[in-house]
Amino acid sequence: MNGPETKTSWPVHPIAELLERVRRPVEVELEETYQEIGIRSHCKGIFHKPPTTGKVLGQKRVFWVEPGCLVFNIVFAWEQAVAMTSDEEDGMIASHRFPMYRGRDGRMLAEYAWRYFSTVRGKHDLGIASPGGAGRNKTLGQDELAHLRIPVPPIQHQQLVVEVLGSTDRAVEAIEALLQAKRCARDGLAEHLLSGRLRASGSTGEWKTRRLGDVSQVSKGAGASKAELAESGLPVVRYGELYGVYGARIDETRSHISPDAARQSRRIQQGDILLAGSGEDRREIGMAAAYMGRAPAYAGGDTIIVTPSGLHSVFLAYLLRSSTVRREFFRRAQGESVVHLYMRDVEALELMLPPFEEQARIASVIESADREISLLSRKAAAFRLLKTGLAQRLLDGGRLDMQNLEEAGR
Repeated sequence: MNGPETKTSWPVHPIAELLERVRRPVEVELEETYQEIGIRSHCKGIFHKPPTTGKVLGQKRVFWVEPGCLVFNIVFAWEQAVAMTSDEEDGMIASHRFPMYRGRDGRMLAEYAWRYFSTVRGKHDLGIASPGGAGRNKTLGQDELAHLRIPVPPIQHQQLVVEVLGSTDRAVEAIEALLQAKRCARDGLAEHLLSGRLRASGSTGEWKTRRLGDVSQVSKGAGASKAELAESGLPVVRYGELYGVYGARIDETRSHISPDAARQSRRIQQGDILLAGSGEDRREIGMAAAYMGRAPAYAGGDTIIVTPSGLHSVFLAYLLRSSTVRREFFRRAQGESVVHLYMRDVEALELMLPPFEEQARIASVIESADREISLLSRKAAAFRLLKTGLAQRLLDGGRLDMQNLEEAGR
C-alpha cells in the first residue's frame, strides 16, 4: 500500500514490474585497493569514501557499482538517501546496504524513478517502504519496495521529463557555480581594500592606526529577552539576529518590544554599529552590522553598540567583519559553552583607517558587489523553487506541456 492515493492520469504499477536489481559481487582480494561509495540524505548525491584494502574489507559483502543505476542507502532511504550512479563511480564498490536497480523491459528509466523518489510524494513512498522506528531502525524493505505502486507514463514522456529536469539541474548548477565564484572574488576584493593593499580609485591619503575606543563611543544594549518580545511595538535588534546578516548593514528590524521593555533597553540611531557580544561559537562573536534603518531602534542584551565619530559607518562595519579583525575577536573572546566579547576588548582594538573619503569609496565598492551577489542568490533560489515545483508536478503524474511550465515558472 502507498498510503493516500496518488492523483494521476498515468497507470500505476508496482516497482517489481518496472525495475530489476543489479548485483555483481566482488571477489575481494586481500592486497587489492578498493573504493566504496556512500549516499547523502535529502537527495544530495553520492560521495566517495577513502580507498581501502581487501584486508580491511574482510568478509564484508560488496558489489561492483554499475553506472546509470538507481541506488538507495537502505538505512536512510526514508530520508531520501537515493541517487543515480554515473561513470565517475565505475570501478568502485558498494556494500549490500546500497542496492542498485535499472529499468526492466524498457518500461521505466532508472533516472525517471530517481526523479520520482526525489519528490515529496516519492519521500512519502520511501517512508512507507521503510517500516520500523526512527533512525537506523527504519530500514528500506526489499519486499515493501517491490510492492510500491508509482505512476508510469509512456517511455517517451519519461525521457522528455528526464531531459527537462536535467536541463534545469544544469541551469541551477551554473548559477550556483557563478555565485560561488562571485563570492570568492568579492571576499578577495574586500580583504585587499580593507587592508590597504589595494587602494580605492582616486585615493591618495595616508592610512593611520587608531584605537577604536578613541574614534567611537562603545556601549552595550540591555533587555529584550524572549519574554519581552512583542508582535508589534518598538523595533529592537537582538544579538542573535546579527549572525545571519549578509553585507554590513541592517535596514529593517525583525523583532519588537513594548514601550515598557524599551525603557530597560538602549536606543540606537542610524549609523550605529552593532556587534554580537555573545555566541555559542567563537565564529559568531563580534559579527557586526551598521544600523541604517530610518527610525530609531533599540539594542537587546549582549549587543555591543559602536557609535563612530568621523568614520563611515558601513566601512567600519565591513572592517570589523574582515578576517583580520574577526581573528582578533576570536582570540579575545572568553568562555566555553557560551562565549562573550567584552566592551573593553572592542575599545582596545587597533585599526588601520584611511581618510573618510576613501572609507566611503571602499564601502560603496563592496556594497555594489554584495548587491550583485544578493540578486544572483535570489535568482538561484527562484531556479531551485522552479525545479522543485516542476519536478513535483511532472513526476506525480502531470503532463509535460507549456501550461505546466508557465505555471511552474510563476
